[in-house]
Amino acid sequence: MRNISVTLENTGSTLIKAPYLYGPRGYDFRNLSKLASTITAGTGLTSEQKFFRIHQWMDEHFVRTEVANDDPLIGMDGTLRRLNQYGGSECGENVEIVGNLLRYVPPLGSMYARKMDLSGLHQTGEAFWDGGWHNFDATPEARFIYYGPDNTTIVPGWNDLKNNIELVSRVEPWVGWDMSGYLRDANMVSDYGVIGDVGAQFDFNYDLRPNESVTMYFDMRGRVDMVSITYDTRPWSYRTYADYGSAVFTYKPDLKTAIFQNYLTDQTNVTQTANGLIPTDPSQPASIVIPVKSTWGIAGADIKAAFKTGGKVYIARNSDYLNTSYSPNITWKLLSEDQKEGYFLPSTIQGAMAYWLKFEFQGRNSGLDSVEIATEVTVSPWSMPGLEYGMNHIHFDAGAIEGGSLQVTYTYDDQADHHFYQPATANYGSHIGFRLGGVFTDSARKQDYFKNLTQTPSGTEQVTLEITRVSGISTPTKVRTLINNETMPLGYYKVYWDGKDDSGNVLPPGMYAYKLTEDQFGSTQGARLYLFPEIWPQPNEIQYPNTQAPVVSAGPNQTITLPASASLTGTATDDGLPAGSTLTVTWSKFSGPGTVTFGNVNALSMT
Repeated sequence: MRNISVTLENTGSTLIKAPYLYGPRGYDFRNLSKLASTITAGTGLTSEQKFFRIHQWMDEHFVRTEVANDDPLIGMDGTLRRLNQYGGSECGENVEIVGNLLRYVPPLGSMYARKMDLSGLHQTGEAFWDGGWHNFDATPEARFIYYGPDNTTIVPGWNDLKNNIELVSRVEPWVGWDMSGYLRDANMVSDYGVIGDVGAQFDFNYDLRPNESVTMYFDMRGRVDMVSITYDTRPWSYRTYADYGSAVFTYKPDLKTAIFQNYLTDQTNVTQTANGLIPTDPSQPASIVIPVKSTWGIAGADIKAAFKTGGKVYIARNSDYLNTSYSPNITWKLLSEDQKEGYFLPSTIQGAMAYWLKFEFQGRNSGLDSVEIATEVTVSPWSMPGLEYGMNHIHFDAGAIEGGSLQVTYTYDDQADHHFYQPATANYGSHIGFRLGGVFTDSARKQDYFKNLTQTPSGTEQVTLEITRVSGISTPTKVRTLINNETMPLGYYKVYWDGKDDSGNVLPPGMYAYKLTEDQFGSTQGARLYLFPEIWPQPNEIQYPNTQAPVVSAGPNQTITLPASASLTGTATDDGLPAGSTLTVTWSKFSGPGTVTFGNVNALSMT
């Protein structure tokens, strides 16, 4: 199943404040405390297992593809592609997200992280729990935690690893890459300090005005494109919390009613009529100013206006891209002059958190009939409720609707021939996600990218997927060849590993590693893999199994003469699912006059 887009459209006459969608697992990035608690929920989890849960969640929601060259097949750096994330990878921002989530792992204050710098070559992390530090590398290319020579203890920090570089280089046969060069070339390992502030929240919400919609685009196929690299001019510090997804907000205010005036920043010399806006005094300029604000960084916009005779369109933004306050003295840039209608394509709003548009007209018979503002923004992947195998429940809430109405349109492809999912067959093991190949889009306009979302990658790859046991064993050893030189079509995959070795033995929980090799080009993908006591995240087929109806019999027919009693012997069996559930029975009268008294209404046999 492939996700394509979700559209939220305000079809009412009131403001919808902070509309929010979140997916089947209920992950809600607006509340880091709730998110961290959801990720680490369960009984008996050790601090180490909670730590790996955070990383597992990151793998599912914060992994992106970086384009190394123009070849869509071999121009990859070995990372995966999930949801709508694309663009160059940022090692530090992955560490930032892990650190912020660890600050909220219950009990509060038991875990936290700091960001480390390898002489500007690479940024990694160290996490603290149970009285000690533990290294981690959260970047998409190198998702790994390095163990010491005993393979039971995580190496404390990156200074320790710099003194034992072989502990880093030895993972190459397990995952297909080697990050030891960063340590060798780094003059020193610096500490950037503890990440995150308990109490901080990262809210990716945006109010919807009447006649405004937002379409969030995401694709789980594994495309390759350079579009976001073209658009991304924002400072890295802001990009930390807004990944490279894309959403398009489209605002079409109805200029023939008074509702839109509640959402103007300013208007001058304007009279509203049933046919649109006209100047109150035709000899003077008439104008309206429409604001566009976002908690996401704005990447670009298409602006369409229909003037009655001709008009001017201006755009303004503050020099400080985070400043969303409007001033009458703001500097306006003329986008178009004496144009009656059409699109105006500004390039001056990249990275802004807000901008303003002024539509100006003057003269006899002048006026403004309609406006359409389509603003593209970067969007957090956490805001996108990804569909999963089986039954899905997509949640929506808003800060306020005030009696208004909202239409939600979910576009997806449940028969995608480029998206492959292997259901879990037991409550143990792990899913391994990867993509093969992609479609290259060398365009400066993301609209071109979205037009091609329905294209199916062509071709095949020879694929081998191997799993190595890393922790709890004297010498890390390959334990399973899950895919052995199979011919596989290009696309996005999630394959299930049942936690067993090649001989069918169930392996213990702990850290493992996987390596996927594409023989045609000799490229590899690989990362750490953790086995929990139960499969996590629990897929729908395990969490909500398709149970079979019980088989029930009330026993043979009987005829009695009152006041005699009847001895009833019933049977009831089921498939035992879900695991750990208990089958219960209840007797009741089906038909006939009078009342019936049961000796034990919940016993199979009774009088």
